[in-house]
This record gives sequence, structure tokens and C-alpha cells, in this order.
Amino acid sequence: MVHYGFTDEEHDFINYDIKYRMRAMPLRISSRLQKAHSKPPPGGGSMDEEQRHAAHIDDYLRAYHTPDEWMWVPTDMVLVVLFDACRMYGIADDVEMQQGLFSLYDYAVQHTDYEERANVLSDVCDLVETRRTHARVLLPFIYHEPDLTLVSSAALSYMHGFTLDSPIQVDGMFAARMLWKAVSSSGNTHAAMGVAQAVYLLGTEDARPLLDRVWSQLEGSEFDIVLGANSGRIHKARVDFLLDKLEELGDVCDSVLFGSVAGALARTGRQASRDGVFEIERQMPAFIVPGLPPEQQQGVRVLRSWTITEYRRMIASRLRAIAAHEPEPKVMHIVAEIWGISL
Repeated sequence: MVHYGFTDEEHDFINYDIKYRMRAMPLRISSRLQKAHSKPPPGGGSMDEEQRHAAHIDDYLRAYHTPDEWMWVPTDMVLVVLFDACRMYGIADDVEMQQGLFSLYDYAVQHTDYEERANVLSDVCDLVETRRTHARVLLPFIYHEPDLTLVSSAALSYMHGFTLDSPIQVDGMFAARMLWKAVSSSGNTHAAMGVAQAVYLLGTEDARPLLDRVWSQLEGSEFDIVLGANSGRIHKARVDFLLDKLEELGDVCDSVLFGSVAGALARTGRQASRDGVFEIERQMPAFIVPGLPPEQQQGVRVLRSWTITEYRRMIASRLRAIAAHEPEPKVMHIVAEIWGISL
């Protein structure tokens, strides 16, 4: 029996997985999606969850190779189908399935809102981070999501969860470099900006060479887009990067870009005044192991932290030197004030 490129064993696994997925791992989904699961079938009568998913399994698989068939999906079921489709794409390494999934994501964007897609992304990221599927399932979010916040979130999860199906040894930044190379050469500027934001937010010393490469490829308003990215913590490597760029830009008198970088440093100062500054390292790939306490999990490790009072002493001399050589119009006195540094 042929199942659109899947072996019988893979088809049986997918069928079982879809039928029991909602019971084994509840989704954090919207009320619209909750209602969709209790909606009676079009022909009347009743159909339980297992029957409903089993009835559509072959339609899902067919749609991968004939993308227009995603149009059969009811709009109030599109998120369920999207999540299931992502899982199937993670199971089968079939490049021909990718276009079908991208088509489905475009359809989902038309019929869902940001919050609903953010919930689906969160659940897909959970699958990647617990090594229950391959990071390639995040590609539709990276290439076809209109909201940059979700694109950068998906890109960060991809960088953390990507693994090679081979014994080749690579360093932790391999996935990030590969992803940036792919999106920056794809002609998809929106996706490239989301991935650039993710690189900026990595906040580690080993990410700096890639961040410098990304920076060198930006132009015009793209600098502001990348610098507008925000994360829960202020990382030392990011502050160092901004100070380095201000020193470089002061020498070339680029007042527009200087102002953009200074604004980013001011925003980090406001956040650092509340939460402090952290030096971190990231283990990539990294996966969550169920049952292990947070301090024993892989991923982000804090090496050192500083209060705003401690950290301002570390950067005061550099910031004063930048202020002394900044181009017109002068803005560094505002940045210094936010950081609590006197000029």
C-alpha cells in the first residue's frame, strides 16, 4: 500500500499519533480551536476525536504533494491541521512535503490571528525542544509568518534544536550559520530580518562572528529592525556589541546609524536598571529532558551577573569616550543618563 511517500510503518505511526495526540499532550490553544474539536461532522451524527483524526489522515498526506488541497480544511480546524502537519513533516524527511506545508501555513495566516499562531508555535517548539521531532518543522514559521516576533522565536528554537542526521561533528553555531546563509540568499527579506533578530538575541560571545557577518549585510531601515528585537534578559555580549559599533560609527561620523545604535543601548540600559546584566553561554543543540530539574537541563547557562550599579562602572569609561567623539546631533548624554553615568 502506498501512502504518499510514507511506508506502511510510518503511516501507521502517524495515524496512531494523530488520533491520540490530543489525549496525550493537550495543546495550549484558543477557544476557537477547542470548539472545533467538539463540532459535529458536516453529515450530522457524532464522531469522536479518534474517528475524526483517522478520517482525515490520508487527506493530510495527499495535501503535502498537492498543496491546493489544503483548501478543504475548515477555517476553524486549520490550527489542528497545521500542528498535525508539522509533526508529520518532522517524521518524514521528504523535501517534496515542504511546499505543501508552506501552502498550509499561508492558508493558516489568512484565517487565524497572531495569538493563535503563537500558541501553535509554542507547542511545535516544545516538540523540538524535547526531541520529539526535527527542527525542520519550524521552517514554515520562519519563512511564511508575517509577524517578526514569531519568526525570530522560531529561528531561536531552530538554532537550539537542529541536529544533523550524520556523525559529522560541528560546533554549536552551525545551525545558526546555516539558517542565516539560507534565508539571506533566499530573497525573503522578511524571513532574513527575523533570523537576524534571533542572531542578535543569542547574546553569547561565540555568536559574535555571525552577528558581525549579519550586520555587514544589513542596509537602510534593516538596522533598526534588528536592533528593535528584545528578549527577557540583557546580555553582556549584546551590550559589548553595541558599544563596539558606537565606537566604530563615531569614527566614520554616520549620525543616522549612530543614533539607532545609541537608542538600542538606551533601551538595554532601561531594562538593565530593572533586571541587571547577564553573561551567558548556550549549549546548541540542547534538549529538555523530562523529569530533570531546571539547573540540570541543557541550554542556557548563566556564567555571571551584575546589577546596574556594578555594570555601569564597567562601561563608564567607554561610554564617556564615545560621547566625546560622537557626531551631531548629540545623543549620548541621554544614553549616559539612562545608564546612570555622568559625563
